[in-house]
Amino acid sequence: MSWRGQLAFKVCNPNKPDKYGVKLYMLAEAKHGYVYDFEVYAGIGKTTTETVMGLMESLKNKGYHLFMDNYYNSAQLSEKLLEEGVYTCGTLRLQCGAPKDLQLQAKGKLPVDKTVFRHKDNTFTILCKDKRVASLITTSHNADTQQVERRKRVHKPDGTSSLQQVTVNKPNPICDYNNNMKGVDHFDQTVRYHFTWKCHKWTKKIMFYFMQMAIHNAFVLYQYYTTDTKKLTLLQFHKVIIWSLLNFDQEVAFPK
Repeated sequence: MSWRGQLAFKVCNPNKPDKYGVKLYMLAEAKHGYVYDFEVYAGIGKTTTETVMGLMESLKNKGYHLFMDNYYNSAQLSEKLLEEGVYTCGTLRLQCGAPKDLQLQAKGKLPVDKTVFRHKDNTFTILCKDKRVASLITTSHNADTQQVERRKRVHKPDGTSSLQQVTVNKPNPICDYNNNMKGVDHFDQTVRYHFTWKCHKWTKKIMFYFMQMAIHNAFVLYQYYTTDTKKLTLLQFHKVIIWSLLNFDQEVAFPK
């Protein structure tokens, strides 16, 4: 949540569109982005491993699959979650528990379209190279690959180039990771109708942010359960909520 005022636990991330703000850890459903749980980063206290374990507390031993990027992931966390009945898949920083020989191979020249892996029981650490080396760890896959078509720019001898369709071998964990690491992105995309002011105090702004999160979850449930032949758009859904609040004790007027 963007915030540029004075705040003890404000963070700075140059890679984000809003560099300064309040950081939230979110656990979201992969397909539609329903926010199941979240935690506000307070600047001190928990490690990322403790945060992930806390967010997954009520989902342990139920067969869920958790996808996460290399900011959270580690070999120790994947093995710990597997013991709690949670399967994991995600990118991995090699210094966070990858075998030493894989770390050395990643620094060397790995052939294009090459997959290298090591495993300990059901935990697989995988290296593969397409444009660059990617490293993953998974407890819900093995090292099998599948053929995937993608566009590749081919340079011709006359100096021109063209896009061509080529077939490459990708490990199954990468394909599943690309398909399922979109939950929080869905939430970020739907929270585009902002109703906060720059002059709000951070306490008010974060409460409005929580309200937007609740509206997003309600919209996801509406899209899933509605029997209407023509579903409301996100903007129309906002209007329905606004009119419902304005006419709380009266007949609700739904906009066309």
